This record gives sequence, C-alpha cells and structure tokens, in this order.
Amino acid sequence: MKTLTRLFTIILVSFCTMQFANAQATANGNASVVIIAPIAIGETTPMNFGTIVPGTVNGTVTLTTAGARNLSNVTAVGAGFAAAVFTVTGQSGYTFVVDIPAAGTAYNISDGTNTLAVNGWSSNPADGATGTLTGGTATITVGAVLAVPTGTTAGTYNSVKALGQTYPVTVNYN
Repeated sequence: MKTLTRLFTIILVSFCTMQFANAQATANGNASVVIIAPIAIGETTPMNFGTIVPGTVNGTVTLTTAGARNLSNVTAVGAGFAAAVFTVTGQSGYTFVVDIPAAGTAYNISDGTNTLAVNGWSSNPADGATGTLTGGTATITVGAVLAVPTGTTAGTYNSVKALGQTYPVTVNYN
C-alpha cells in the first residue's frame, strides 16, 4: 500500500507541475515594399511615309521597323521617310511588354477632308514581346502600311488626335 501511495503522489506531483499547451499564440509580422520609377513612353520620331505619287492602281507604302520603305504601285519623291520611334523610361533593369494595334486595325490620317488608312502594324520589340530598360531607357520602333488608293487627292495627310486618328503604343512592366 505504501508503494501505491507513493506512486499516486508521484503522478499527482508530475501532473500539477506539467505545462499545458496554449490554445492561442501571437507572432509579429513585418512588411516591406520596393518603390520603382513609373514607366512612361513618348514619341521621339513621328511616323513619316514621305512624299508619294499615287499609281494607276491602288498602292501601298510599307515602313519597316528596320527603317526601310517598300513601295507598291506608288512612286516616292525624295528620301524623307521614317518609322516611328518611341522612348520608354522607367526603372533600370526591369522589363516591359509592348502593345501596338492589331495588324488589321486601321487608323486614319487626314488632309482635313479625305482620309487614308494606316494598318499592318509592326514593332521592335514585337507586339507582345518583352523589352528591357537598360540605364532606365529603351527604344521601340513602329512600322505600318499606308494604303494609297488610285486617285488619292493631293495634300498633306496627318493624324488628328481630336478625331481619334492617332494610334496607341502601350508599355507595361512585367
């Protein structure tokens, strides 16, 4: 019986000195953020198809992103032409994606009365591709196709922003 009493005392003392698991615990969390320069884009060279004489059938003028001009059923007068150039600025080392109008989307240029369609968009970096901001800047070139119908009226044709005739070039950080 003495042994049983001793055993019972040992169990009781052990039970009273045990620590019970907590039903709740608290930890402190930390927060941080990295702020980078906003991404921006601006046109540095406007798209210029040059001076063109319409042909006897519908023609086109294609500006490539490499700076070439290809003529079909039109005649060029002079050498003044250029693919568009845009400068992207933002956080150095970060990448961005380019978004230009879909190839079949036409934007018009106008002489105030008549319009000509510009479509067949291309860019370098390509639409949907990634560019890198080196030293906080990058360059995008944009080419397109100008449709020149037979009998196009002589005049200076330009994009008119107020009429929604400018084309969008969008960049977003990845």
